[in-house]
Amino acid sequence: MVENGALTHRHRKGAQLSIQQIAAQVSAFLAGQVSSPIQILSVCAIVVGAGFTISSSFVKTMVPLRWFGVLSNIGFLTYGILYPNWVMTLMHGILL
Repeated sequence: MVENGALTHRHRKGAQLSIQQIAAQVSAFLAGQVSSPIQILSVCAIVVGAGFTISSSFVKTMVPLRWFGVLSNIGFLTYGILYPNWVMTLMHGILL
């Protein structure tokens, strides 16, 4: 839309978030996720599972690929048990 020779944008109320608001929301979320040792361990388990899943993309032979798959499933299964997320626990338990 052109008004007075300049482009204007339509803004929705409440749709604008500043960087500080986003950082505050992320900080509050992470503080809630690491509030107990069990939650810290569950977050570490999912990071390990995700790391093995991503690194399996770069493996060229089958045997290490299968081991990375098993280790990533163990990481996600550990997260599902500790968090507790029963859908994830069931899915990765079946995959093992």
